[in-house]
Order: sequence, then structure tokens, then C-alpha cells
Amino acid sequence: GETVSLKIHRPEAIAGATVTVHRALHEVPLGQRQRLTTLHLDIRCSLGEDFLIEVPAEADITRLTHFGQEIPVRREGSKLVIPLRPGEQLLSVGWKENLPLALRADNGAVGLPVESANIQSSLGVGEDRWVLWASGPRRGPAVRFWVILLTSLLTALALGRIPKSPLSSLQWMLLMIGLTQVPLWAAFTVIGWFFLLQWRGHERFQTLHWLGYNTSQVGLVALTATALGILLFAVSAGLLGNPKMFILGNGSTSTLLRWFQARSEGTSLPVCSCVSVSIWWYRFAMLLWALWLAISVLGWLGSAWKSFASGGFFRQRTRPAPKATILPPPTIPPLETSPLEKASPVPAPPSKGSEN
Repeated sequence: GETVSLKIHRPEAIAGATVTVHRALHEVPLGQRQRLTTLHLDIRCSLGEDFLIEVPAEADITRLTHFGQEIPVRREGSKLVIPLRPGEQLLSVGWKENLPLALRADNGAVGLPVESANIQSSLGVGEDRWVLWASGPRRGPAVRFWVILLTSLLTALALGRIPKSPLSSLQWMLLMIGLTQVPLWAAFTVIGWFFLLQWRGHERFQTLHWLGYNTSQVGLVALTATALGILLFAVSAGLLGNPKMFILGNGSTSTLLRWFQARSEGTSLPVCSCVSVSIWWYRFAMLLWALWLAISVLGWLGSAWKSFASGGFFRQRTRPAPKATILPPPTIPPLETSPLEKASPVPAPPSKGSEN
């Protein structure tokens, strides 16, 4: 008379994605007329299905590999259809676009069917471009040149307001623009050179001891040679080298900008961009600065020579004068009386009353 009651039910599946993109690498080297894009995806799939990647409609697919092996390309309009199988997938897609390089360039919009994580984006900028700005995810490159330039201009204004400053505020500002391309110690060396030349022409310099005077003259000659070498280096670096924009952040350089985002905002990959112009704009600006510097240096060296030559180039060692010997006054012996004066005494003169 025993009975058994059984209750059987099937657990309901929790809604979720069957495809996960846990790493994406989006690389775009910028060319003058063509833009090549490479996309690497590390995908984990629980069910076999088609994976759709949205690329620009005018893009020409140049490569599509699955675990390093070429697979056929199948497109539906602007979407690239890639068949997936269960398990881990390594996809690599490459395409090119005929786009001229403009003032602002980005890596283009790429859409995925699901959200992605650990996204690395990069823009390759050639050495013939002058990067002015970069924008994208927070963890990425920062162009620090503009902050350094603003600080240098404010410093120039402060130097120009110092009483009896060797240069005006405008001259300091123009000089600081070129000194942003040299190390900080070199810029301070040039600034110190101007103030030391001004001190050399002051009257207080003439009161120095001969040893301090000669040592200061030799040091001023060495400092002048160093300052002129720094200015020459700044001119040559501006006309022949690449501009230092002080780009740092996430391993970025002036020719390679890198961004990282932990998780995408939606199904699209982050759009990263930069503002750049031809390097010849920088060279032209540095040429104008070099011409101004050449004209100004001639005047500065004339004033420096007058200050350096005032009071003589070097001084001889001053020797103390010999001390004068003070002799005692000569002693005069007393006069001796003759025997005649001793024998005949001098008579006393007669008085007035004895004349009568």
C-alpha cells in the first residue's frame, strides 16, 4: 500500500550572450591616400553561429583569417559574415579604404554584434606629420606641449616684469617658444646667461677682488659658448628634426598613439582620433623663429661685448705697498763755548739813568 510521488521539471536557461569578445586589437596606420585597418579578435563561443562585423561599405577586405588560416570572405552590404564554431576563436580581419589624410583623422567606426572587453586601439602617424592633439578613451595619449608652452609664456611675462630685465616681455616670449624644444636645464642656462651679462655691466662687478673678477670673466666666456651652443641646437632641431610634443600615456609616442578601454560602451569599438598637419608647417614656423633669433643674437652679442670689456678683461694681482720706515729725529749736540768767551764775560748794558 505504499505510494511514490515524483515531480520533474526542466530548469529555465538564464538569458545571456553565447558569444564573448574578451580581447580586441584595432590598429590603423594613417597613410596619405589610403588607410589600412587591422582588427584582431579573441572570441569565445558556446554555440556555432554567424558573427557579423560591421565595416565601412566602401572598404575592401584584404585579409580574413581564422587561427591563422585564410577563410572565404562573405559580405552582406556593410557587414562581414564570419562563421563561428563552439570554443575559442582567433579572428584577424584587414581592409583598406581610399581616404586622403585630413586635418582630423580617426580609426573609423567598427560595429560588433556583442559588447567587447580589453580593447586596444592605435593610430600610426608618419614622421611627416605634426601631431597637435589626440582624443579617445581616458587611458590614452596626452599632448603635453600646450601646457608646457603656456607655462613658458607665463614665465616669460614674469621675467619681462623684473626691474632692469635684459629683455622685454615680448622678446622673452619669442625666446621661450624655441626653448621648449630643448631640455629644461638648457633653457635655464640661457636665461641665466642673460642675467649674468647684465650683472657684468653693473658697477658692483668692478668692486670684486682680482681673483673673483678673473674667475667670473672666464666663467662668463664658458657660459656664453654654452648658451650659443644651446641656441644653435634649438635651431638645428627645429629645422631638421621632429617637434617634441611631449606625448605620453599608455606607451604612446609622437608616431604611434595607443588607447585602452576595459569595456566597450555598446557594441561599437571606441573611436580614437588625432589632429595633425604636415611637418613643413613646423619647419616654416621654426625658420621664422631662427631668422628672428639670428637678428637678435647680433644685438645681444654687441651688448655682451661692451659689458665684458668694461673695466678691462683681466686684472693683475695687486701687491701690497712696502711699509715706510720711520726714522727717529736726529739729535743735535750742544754748542761748545770758546775759551775767549769763558775769560771775558759780557758786560751788562748801561741803564738810561746812568747817562747823566
